[in-house]
Amino acid sequence: MHPPLAHHKHQDCLELINALEECHKAGFLARFGGQCNGIKKDLTLCLRAERLERQRVNQGKAAERKRKADAAWAELERES
Repeated sequence: MHPPLAHHKHQDCLELINALEECHKAGFLARFGGQCNGIKKDLTLCLRAERLERQRVNQGKAAERKRKADAAWAELERES
């Protein structure tokens, strides 16, 4: 299962999103007969790579916020 495929949110996977949508429009048999499975697998891997990159960036930001908060608390402890 993948998240909603908003074109503006997944620029790196846009080509795969469009290919999957076209495959689904091709008809019932293409969609449920497994002809779109390869595209869907590639899209899932692309979305996963995007998510992991976002996660890495967010972890870095969280570590920086924690470092600043710890420094602020240490400063308050020194002043007390």
